[in-house]
Amino acid sequence: SPGSMGAYNMCRNLEFVACAAMGALPLQGGSSIFLATAPRDMNPQAVDVALQRALQRGAAHYSTTDIITHLEICILDRLCSNRGPGNIFNVGKGSVFRCKHDPSGYAWLERALAM
Repeated sequence: SPGSMGAYNMCRNLEFVACAAMGALPLQGGSSIFLATAPRDMNPQAVDVALQRALQRGAAHYSTTDIITHLEICILDRLCSNRGPGNIFNVGKGSVFRCKHDPSGYAWLERALAM
């Protein structure tokens, strides 16, 4: 049941994205990840605006949709070895991205989280 996973927070979200990159989500059926937002259409300036608003309001407001979606896509870019035409930033809205699991990406994530 959803309650057994614990409360949602950014750490839980990161765990979800990492599991998705490995194809380890329940009922995922492999490394396919459905993307409701088109990474190629994302606007980095929207994240800057959202971060500025969050900073003005306080830390509790960091988890806006713009920030979370961009973070998820950037984390997937590091955890998946797909490069060139098959990379995540070329995926359209409603498309499926097939992550090629990259163990070095997890080493990067571990180092980044240890800072």
